Amino acid sequence: QTCALPISLIHQSWCGACKALKPQFAKSKEIEELSKHFVMVNAGNDKEPKDMKFKPEGLKGGYYPRIIFLKPDGSRIDSIKGPNADYSAYFSKPAQIVDAMKSALKASGIDLDAQRKAEEAKQKQLAAEQSQKHAASVPGMLEGIFGVVDKNKDRVLSHEEFVSFVTAMKGQVPSAEQYEK
Repeated sequence: QTCALPISLIHQSWCGACKALKPQFAKSKEIEELSKHFVMVNAGNDKEPKDMKFKPEGLKGGYYPRIIFLKPDGSRIDSIKGPNADYSAYFSKPAQIVDAMKSALKASGIDLDAQRKAEEAKQKQLAAEQSQKHAASVPGMLEGIFGVVDKNKDRVLSHEEFVSFVTAMKGQVPSAEQYEK
């Protein structure tokens, strides 16, 4: 299932908290993987949006990077907040951002864990079906082999019958002693 949830990343190049978050954000493989489900909007320096939904709340003379999750219609997902109540759009660690991204997906009706489990169950079912097909084909192959090389029809291959089969299959033929073992 695809999703077009926008995320706005708002920052300033001179901001210390922004500078600290940027390399952590860039290194996170989890954020990178989850970002496939989002439209990431990077609003830095002079591109900072003027709309009130993007303004920093709790600002007391400082600046902080903001990550704001939006619905496909552009409205803010208000239920997603960072760990500091005074700065609800501030996430200082990748794990916090990952949790927020998963929450945004769930708020939009997408449960990645459920999708992963469903895919694992599907793969397990396919493997079981393939195993059953293989198991069903082995008796058929053996019947074909016995039909060709089991000359006395006793359903046991003698060494001579086995040598005949392996030779026809261009395989290595064991000695009579090896065969008996």
